[in-house]
Amino acid sequence: MRKILLFITMTFALLFTGCKKDKGVNLSDILVGQWTLEEYIPATKGTMIGSEPVDVTLYFSENHTFKLYQRVGEGYTESFDGTWSLEGSKLTGVYSDGKPWGEQYDVTFKDGNNTLEMKTSKAGETYIYQRDIAKE
Repeated sequence: MRKILLFITMTFALLFTGCKKDKGVNLSDILVGQWTLEEYIPATKGTMIGSEPVDVTLYFSENHTFKLYQRVGEGYTESFDGTWSLEGSKLTGVYSDGKPWGEQYDVTFKDGNNTLEMKTSKAGETYIYQRDIAKE
């Protein structure tokens, strides 16, 4: 009788732990933080547009706002802000003036979620960012 009770108890324990739903990874949580552009493809290597070096820092916040700081060559740093949305792996956004981003991006994370790849849907460009852990 004890063996039957032990078997029934273990069966129920396995059933209940086996039915627990895995919520999975929330990509929005991984996206939140500060990122620095490391490479732009189709550029040959690095972060160049034509012959000009490009510096880009991008910050995604938990409340779905973003700030982007961009400098091309020796020019001045421009800043942009607005809101972002991530549905599945599709990242879209709207600037604070109400204009949507020119592209939708397919995002993937690599290197322990410290590398962010953003591929444009139309132009076939890829932007590779590194998480700036020191600034978070």
